Amino acid sequence: MRVLGVIIDDGLNGMAHINHVGEKMSRILNRLTIAKTRRGLSGRVLKALYMRALERLLVFADPAWWTGTIRQVIKITSIQRKALLAAMGAFRTTSTIALQVTSGIEPIDLICEKEKAMYLVKHRAPTISFLGVGLGNPNLALFNETWKHPGSIPSVRWDRNSHSQTPAIYTDGSKLDGHVGAAFCYFGTDTSGEFQFRLQEPLLSVPCGTGFNSASPSMETSQHTI
Repeated sequence: MRVLGVIIDDGLNGMAHINHVGEKMSRILNRLTIAKTRRGLSGRVLKALYMRALERLLVFADPAWWTGTIRQVIKITSIQRKALLAAMGAFRTTSTIALQVTSGIEPIDLICEKEKAMYLVKHRAPTISFLGVGLGNPNLALFNETWKHPGSIPSVRWDRNSHSQTPAIYTDGSKLDGHVGAAFCYFGTDTSGEFQFRLQEPLLSVPCGTGFNSASPSMETSQHTI
């Protein structure tokens, strides 16, 4: 069964997905080998293709299927070995470790471990380990979603015929020294006043008017705009 690009079988051991990815990698490597022979692709280009495409294909969604068992490590390393042989143009008798050191490419099982650890960190897992070492609670700067859907923002209540005796603030656009600005006037029970601000947007007078009344937060105030 395939779910969001991950192959799941009854064993739930990740081997079905690794075998599927291995078959796909073999087809891609066959084409790259032909292109290297006929089109003269250099090993540097093949290495870049591996790092940017094939490696991402190997570790795709690995937190869902990677457990780090011996079977998984052996199988996925053999898949990486085929790619390194094609990129380096080495003999088939060259050891996998020598290919990884010569090409400067990290072992694929370590990449899988790193990807899984990063996933657990981002989702604040209670226990996180990397290469058998517990990371505890790493102090990382995590992304916090601050955007809110417009439908979840409470609407402003507009009262066009307010007869409240509480102090009122009226806001509008204004001209100040020939430039666009904003203004508001304040009417209280025994005080009144008007203020002008040189701003880019007249609507910014609304928070200015609100800030004027912040000195008395316990006093109820109604704010009006034109």
